[in-house]
Amino acid sequence: MSGIDRRTFLRAGAAATLGCALPPAPQEPLRRIKGVIWLWMGGGMDQIDTWDPKPGHRNGGEFKAIDSAVQGIQVSELLPVCAS
Repeated sequence: MSGIDRRTFLRAGAAATLGCALPPAPQEPLRRIKGVIWLWMGGGMDQIDTWDPKPGHRNGGEFKAIDSAVQGIQVSELLPVCAS
């Protein structure tokens, strides 16, 4: 029968257990978080009223579409900062 014998298996298991009992190596300090963007969208604005206004379409929202900094993309007039 090829493979490891019982004694070798037990030695390897003991070595692995003792290795886990040692304290972990020091890690680099955690970085401070400078800011968080938290989007809570529970009952928020509809997609048609923000990112997909569908100007000139019968299913379009009630707000106008304005041009964004990216050519050919329009967003709602409610998002002028995002458009720039």
